[in-house]
Amino acid sequence: MADKADFHDADATAAQEPSGPSAGQASSSPGGSAGSGGGRNLPVPGQLSAGKYLIEAELSRSGQGIVFKAYSKVLDRHTALKVPLAQGPAGDEASWHEEARRLCDLAHPNIVRVLDAGSAEGTPYVATELIEGLPLGDYVRQKPLRARQILHWMIQLVDALAAIHAKGITHRDLKPGNVIVRSDGRPVLIDFGISTRVTAYGPEPQAGSAGTVAWMAPEQARPDAAVDHRADIFAMGGILKFLMSGTSPYGHMASREEYLRAARTAQVERVPAGPAG
Repeated sequence: MADKADFHDADATAAQEPSGPSAGQASSSPGGSAGSGGGRNLPVPGQLSAGKYLIEAELSRSGQGIVFKAYSKVLDRHTALKVPLAQGPAGDEASWHEEARRLCDLAHPNIVRVLDAGSAEGTPYVATELIEGLPLGDYVRQKPLRARQILHWMIQLVDALAAIHAKGITHRDLKPGNVIVRSDGRPVLIDFGISTRVTAYGPEPQAGSAGTVAWMAPEQARPDAAVDHRADIFAMGGILKFLMSGTSPYGHMASREEYLRAARTAQVERVPAGPAG
């Protein structure tokens, strides 16, 4: 689910990935037989995918892929099954499975877990745990928070971010929509689809200003963006501001272009007084 301030940079829209519990569906293989997506046959509800995932519902989709709610016969549990929407570099097996490889290195109670990855009929897929709950933005709109609750969540999220950065990974799309609040009240970071990693040879190549412009650090909004973990720290600060004020780092704006202009010129809105308690 998108947050109110969830516009994408034109260069970044195609790089967005659906995430977590707001995504799901069913098929005969992640190359099943329904929906057309740039030359791919996409899964449909009621079909068996990869011989082991019963697709139940579509949870979300973006320019890059679709996430389905799928039941794993092997694991005997529901999963979030992610498949690419179209053919091309962003949908090739190596690129698609990179998210799974990064998540395999992370074991943290506030980070979504990868359960499986593979390919069926030429279409790669990644299965992660299905986080039952609400995106942070929806949760906050339904139930105003006190300062103590905000502090409790932020300690958990910052600890998760430290674990991500310790592995050389930059998320690049931190925002309220990529934090799911579980039914037990625990926040979980999801959607590592456009994350990058620092390797022994330096940072991985980055394709322009990928991300969600309303939550981007100023350096991330440039067309020639080459960001590192500091962009995530900015975005985490933006999440804190959202919890305190209900707005993104740049406040409320009417269009993607306005957010992009504000980001590129670092027009960050002042944080108002927080809630009591």
